[in-house]
Amino acid sequence: LGEFDVEDGTDILLKAAKTNRGEGDEKVRDAAIQAIAVRAYNLSQMKPPQQLSTPELEPALLALAGDTDPVIRFQTAYALGHIGTPAAIKQLETMVDDPDAGTRYNAAVALAHRGNPKSIDTLAEMLDMNEVAGIRSEKDEGKPFKRTVLVVSAIDAARALARQNPQANLAPITSALEQITTADKAALQKAYISPRVVTDARVALDMIKSGK
Repeated sequence: LGEFDVEDGTDILLKAAKTNRGEGDEKVRDAAIQAIAVRAYNLSQMKPPQQLSTPELEPALLALAGDTDPVIRFQTAYALGHIGTPAAIKQLETMVDDPDAGTRYNAAVALAHRGNPKSIDTLAEMLDMNEVAGIRSEKDEGKPFKRTVLVVSAIDAARALARQNPQANLAPITSALEQITTADKAALQKAYISPRVVTDARVALDMIKSGK
């Protein structure tokens, strides 16, 4: 249902997202929230853009943002970023301090792309080379990929924030980017940071410092 550029069926997705009878429902809830986010995004890309505005949507997502399951909060932060209502933004400003790293990161990226400075400290955390220990993977070989996705996402978000809010104090972000761009090969390998990421970080750092 989430793949269609219509609002029909959103109530069913919301029901699935809220149905929590036990551990077996987690995957369904997770998929339902993802589908809501995809639908919101697809509608926003239409010409003219449309807003996913089912009456139950906002209160349901705000409630899910406080779910005890970090997987649900993680996906809800992503969905709230695509909904983008004032209440959704306010909730994301709270979620950048969530105890779950993935939830914090999704909230920060969403806020950054809207020029919101509340994202700065968490973006700096995402770019911190010492945060690798917080990235978990079932297989060790998955760590480099996850680290690359995380840092590239933070770099893109930092650039978006700088463009939309040039007055924001991005010192924590520039400090983290400088750490990446000046690190030696051993430190980069230890942090699972690839040469491609270093190049991206350097471009972002130059862009932020130049104000362009």
